[in-house]
Amino acid sequence: MRLLVILILTVLSLSGPALAQPRTASHSKTAGPKHTARAAKTKVQKPLPPYKGWGYLAEKLMQDGIQPHKVRSIFKDPRMPAYEHVMFSIEPRESAVQYRLFTHPAQVTLGRRCLSEHTAAFAQAEKNYSVDRHVLAAILLIETHCGKSTGKSTILYRLARLATINAPENLAYNLRAHNLHRGDNSAQRARRDRIIKRARRLEEMFYPEIAALLEIAERNHVDPFQIKGSTAGAFGIPQFLPSSYIKFGVDADGDGKVSLFNFTDAIASCANFLKSYGWQNEASLSEKRQVIWQYNHSDAYIDTTLKVAELLKAPPKPRRRAAKSAPQKTAPPKKKK
Repeated sequence: MRLLVILILTVLSLSGPALAQPRTASHSKTAGPKHTARAAKTKVQKPLPPYKGWGYLAEKLMQDGIQPHKVRSIFKDPRMPAYEHVMFSIEPRESAVQYRLFTHPAQVTLGRRCLSEHTAAFAQAEKNYSVDRHVLAAILLIETHCGKSTGKSTILYRLARLATINAPENLAYNLRAHNLHRGDNSAQRARRDRIIKRARRLEEMFYPEIAALLEIAERNHVDPFQIKGSTAGAFGIPQFLPSSYIKFGVDADGDGKVSLFNFTDAIASCANFLKSYGWQNEASLSEKRQVIWQYNHSDAYIDTTLKVAELLKAPPKPRRRAAKSAPQKTAPPKKKK
């Protein structure tokens, strides 16, 4: 959820080509063309490490009770890419600019259409959870354009990457990237401590999501690789992280399962999330902001959600009709004498 957090995070998929590259024959001062050609012919590709580099995460999951055969099936599956280092921001911030789109008249119209097409579901959620339907519609609009863009990423892979940010190898990679692997002055120590603390925080946030996702897959009898969502690991119309699905997911249509790709369930689940964090329609602006902060840790996101909700409440402005130009009077034809 959380375009999510989740937009609290700027993550780059890097494997570190510029850092600690091994020297090859082509880089050697003494290697001539014959030696280079011979090296090219005899070069053997190194085998991938156990679990294609996911050993840190695989071992951690097994230690925490995930059955070894399940862990092996995940990380040896051909659909799971080999591990790559994950570069992360120390102090990510979201700009209000990236949310301007949602206050555009065309987007507000889309939000109104969403409210109109799912009137019964919004009304039921508003009644059951006492959450303003316009706030719910605003969140769904911002998260997925009201279900039109729920994401195509394999969230198992995306969450696995985020869950390994604090792996020793990845942490060392980030410290080298920030040129903090050497030097010991006070400024460097302070910055290094911030990177280490953030890596721990991100692992604490995302590592539990792996087990939650596996639980969802087991509950619904689906292949975890088939659950698609955002690059931040959120999925469905309201863009929940797996743990939020487990905590707040609601089977509002009574079909025996919770589907965040179903509008009735998605709307009720979103309302349940906000209600659980203390939403009250009569609450102060500050209190409402604190609740929406739980959905996405971004002031720009909160501002936009509340603004869009107000725009959805307001009656649509009538379209201006182009003024019709008065027909030009033409002089009657002169009669021939």
